[in-house]
Order: sequence, then structure tokens, then C-alpha cells
Amino acid sequence: MNVPPLISSTDPMIRLPSLVGLGASTIAVLILFLVLVIQRLWVVRHRRREQFRAVWFPLLIQSLVEIPQTFPPIRPKDVHDFFQLWNYLHESIRGDVITNLNHVMRVVGLDRVATQRLKNHNLSDR
Repeated sequence: MNVPPLISSTDPMIRLPSLVGLGASTIAVLILFLVLVIQRLWVVRHRRREQFRAVWFPLLIQSLVEIPQTFPPIRPKDVHDFFQLWNYLHESIRGDVITNLNHVMRVVGLDRVATQRLKNHNLSDR
């Protein structure tokens, strides 16, 4: 086995800094890898969120006038995004059309999820 001469040295004044440098380099590479993975996950999540909003925002706007017959399914990952859109519209609009938004929430089955989240102690869920 060929060991680099600095690491295989018996002199502690050479070996210790060499090992520390090797450890620091390894940690730097791991951190770089983690940063790249996290950045990729963020891009995928952001893209999925934008796709969800591109479908659901027009549907919610349309439901203010006339409620569509069918709605695409909402994955558990997208429930938070749905609630953000629904809350945004619910707070922005006044009048009787709010009942249409409430009806959409009941039709897609998220009224029960909203009730459960309101009872949750976790503030971000509420």
C-alpha cells in the first residue's frame, strides 16, 4: 500500500498538520456536496410548487364565478401550497363569492385537513 510520505511520516510535527489538512479537505468536499444536493432539492421543490400554482390558481379564480365540475387531485405534499393560495384569495375577496371558495375546499376534501391543522399545536400548521 502506498501511503503519501507526509501522512506516513513518524515526525508528529509533519504528520498531525497533514492529517488535519486532509480532514479539513474532506469536510470541505462533503459540505460542497451537501450544498449542491440541498440546492437541487430546492429547485425541484420550487418547480413543483410553481406547477401546482399554475394549475390551481386559475381554478380557484374560476371558482369565484362558476365552480368547475372536476378538480385535479391534490398530493399531500401540495396541501400547504393549496392552503396558501386559498388563504390569499379568501383574504383578498369580499362578498358572497367567498362561499364558492369554501365549497371548493369541501369538494377537494381539504376542509377536514384544515380543521385538523387548526387544532394542531404547531403554529406553522395552523
